[in-house]
Amino acid sequence: MKYYWKHHVFRLGMLLGVMLIFSGCGGQGDPGDQSASPTSTAAEVKKQEPVTLRMLDVNRIDQENFNLLIAQPLSKKYPYITVEYVPGALGDVKKLPVDTGNPMDLVLYWNGTISEFQKYDLLTDLRPMVKSHNIDLSHYQDNMLQPVTGTKNELYGLPFYNQGNALYYNKDLFDKFGVPYPKDGLFWEDVVELAKKMHRVDNDVTYFGYNYESEYRLHAPLSLGVVDESAGKSVVNSEQWAKVLNMIKSLRVDAQGGGKRGKFLEEFTKDRNLAMGGSVTSLLMSFKDMDKTGLNWDLAQFPSWKERPNVSSFADLGVIGLLKTSKHPEEASKVIEVFLTDEIQRTMVSHSALVSPFKGQQFIDQFAKDIPELQGKRLASIFKSHSAPFPTYGLGEHFTDARNLLRKHINSVLQGKEDVNTALRKSDEEINQYLETVK
Repeated sequence: MKYYWKHHVFRLGMLLGVMLIFSGCGGQGDPGDQSASPTSTAAEVKKQEPVTLRMLDVNRIDQENFNLLIAQPLSKKYPYITVEYVPGALGDVKKLPVDTGNPMDLVLYWNGTISEFQKYDLLTDLRPMVKSHNIDLSHYQDNMLQPVTGTKNELYGLPFYNQGNALYYNKDLFDKFGVPYPKDGLFWEDVVELAKKMHRVDNDVTYFGYNYESEYRLHAPLSLGVVDESAGKSVVNSEQWAKVLNMIKSLRVDAQGGGKRGKFLEEFTKDRNLAMGGSVTSLLMSFKDMDKTGLNWDLAQFPSWKERPNVSSFADLGVIGLLKTSKHPEEASKVIEVFLTDEIQRTMVSHSALVSPFKGQQFIDQFAKDIPELQGKRLASIFKSHSAPFPTYGLGEHFTDARNLLRKHINSVLQGKEDVNTALRKSDEEINQYLETVK
């Protein structure tokens, strides 16, 4: 009996030893090690064969940021994956389904153009990828995922930056006329009064107080769209849209006399006869060298509506999406995974001055830290505002065309040819007529 137990204990020990040896070879090593082990399966080896992906950039990033935020970190974690950067435009979207010879795998786009991709059924639902790659969506701030979520909860991309807004102002002009600089927390009514103070003629030069840039900056904080796609009708003939147009009229006509005006950037950076203008924070990278040219500028918190204080816009996002044309969806998913890490987000906000859509004080503290020219500017003012909920009916496939019809009548208001109610009624009629033709 003693021999029997000794024999089986010996065999059991041998078996455990073998199991430990194989467990050490197979999966307890460094997960970042890309070398094939003796126990690697054929599928694992195949995954590590060199793969080149193509990424279409529809005006959301540039080559420098692509190298810094995607190519370089990707080469460290997945050296067998290479991504080719392909700059493009929105018009290239319709070419994607027929470009079978060298198809795109990934795309960078603005959430407002998501409908262009939906026309051709191009975007992959990322919900399965999010689960398989353990991407934590709770990292996103409120209202960041609404604009890229489909009617059946599909996730048509993941935001990598949010286009914040700021109130830019010319310090020299405020000093010249003895008017205090704009404060944080202004309402639009305050901006009207400030614009009146700064609008004047001095030494035959006409100075303007404010350039409203676009109706988008005023309707977005109220979560207003232009078309309800599900109902197939215009939504512009409303009290809220009347509020927007009346404010535009107050800013451009009542406070500054109306008339033909240049664009915000033209008046602010070239003519330099503009005291204030509200615009996107991505302008910081083009403004950072303006001090060297003699433009003494700074920024304040973007103005808000009294019923929505500290709300600057609905989410205005740079998004990365996975295209259905991709022949390498798993490798493309790995690119998204690397791109959306906290480390890369910190690099982005610090080096590129783009606002992170992620929660966390770290992304505020690191904002523009690597950009000496922006030190001393009131950058903290940007983060005093937050995003509005996206319109319940989204922007929609026909948003751009419908908005252009509305803009025609906004211009008529600014030129004194139409009152606000007439402009909205005519816009509503023309948009609905247009929608009938595209059914």
